[in-house]
Amino acid sequence: MENGVDINDEEVLRIVMFPWLAMGHLIPFLHLSTNLATKGHRISFISTAGNLRRLPQIPPHLSPLITFISLPFPAIPHLPPNAESSMDAPHHQAQLLKIAFDFLKQSLSDFLEKISPNPDWIIYDYASHWLPGLAAEMGVSCAYFSLFSAATMVFIGPPAEVLSGDCVRSSEEDFTVVPKWVKMESEIVYRVHEMTKYMEGSEGNQSGMHCRRRYS
Repeated sequence: MENGVDINDEEVLRIVMFPWLAMGHLIPFLHLSTNLATKGHRISFISTAGNLRRLPQIPPHLSPLITFISLPFPAIPHLPPNAESSMDAPHHQAQLLKIAFDFLKQSLSDFLEKISPNPDWIIYDYASHWLPGLAAEMGVSCAYFSLFSAATMVFIGPPAEVLSGDCVRSSEEDFTVVPKWVKMESEIVYRVHEMTKYMEGSEGNQSGMHCRRRYS
């Protein structure tokens, strides 16, 4: 028993959490962290300093099991100062935020190389398309924690088709029809105005990795 949490050292997992730079992702990852900590697992929750400061306090009895790790936020030209999350930057600059996020790869790698023993798991978000490869190099298991509904994932498309380029859609109108890979009858589609923000945030390819490929 440690601080009111039942712990069996042989069953304790060391888990790294690495969410995307948005409060709508950081908060669910934090909720998952607290749930895992109640089972006695030890959590390293990783983000940038500005984002970590915005998180709600965790229950005091779980604080020994959840460690917040701050990575330096990279300077990206044309990204507003201190814009460390999606709430700090307009939608049309979302690609710049993804560039910053991809630059965190080296800092995360440096952190993982220093900790001993290696973590048992890394739980990652949709944007870090490079993380499974990094985890494989280190011999660490990883798991994708999806915060998107099944309907959203269906509209993005089957991973094989997305990666091959067979389901490319370039306009809001492309999402107002039932996708060709949905074989059953369905009336579930997006309206044009619902896709506006998504298209603004995914327009272009400045980060070198299109959003639809990150989702896959």
